[in-house]
Amino acid sequence: MQEEVIELGIEAFVFLSYAVAAAGVSALGLFFEYRSYLFSNSGEMVLAVWLAGLGLIMFGFAALISRNKLLVAYSGLRSE
Repeated sequence: MQEEVIELGIEAFVFLSYAVAAAGVSALGLFFEYRSYLFSNSGEMVLAVWLAGLGLIMFGFAALISRNKLLVAYSGLRSE
């Protein structure tokens, strides 16, 4: 009984860790996109395009974390 609770706690911790990581990377992508918008309004187009690309890469990483890690951890949590 106690071992099952410990295993469930570990699975929940892994799930929450991946969820926080995906949310953090998404927030970083949103920050880069917002800065890109601000730079494009000020006329710094090279920096704006560079930051927009970086923001898109961060959104892609967040999607990969969500799809490859978070969903696997969730299915492991449900099977417990």
